[in-house]
Amino acid sequence: MYEKRVGDLSWKPNVTIKGTKSGIILVLDPSVPFNDLKQKVAEKFAGSILLFLGKHDMGLIFRGRFLSDVEADGDS
Repeated sequence: MYEKRVGDLSWKPNVTIKGTKSGIILVLDPSVPFNDLKQKVAEKFAGSILLFLGKHDMGLIFRGRFLSDVEADGDS
């Protein structure tokens, strides 16, 4: 998912998903509101859910943005 910023000719991903042998790394743009990032993550996973079926022991690492306790718990 890419967002074009007004007056900016470059494209920057708001959410990048990287797969590793042991799990997934989510790289989140710290300048984007958390609820927008949640929506982007949901859209990306919805499009690739078949890749994750049957993989129960996976780690999840967040990079690029510090998550508050509320955001990390999913209560926002």
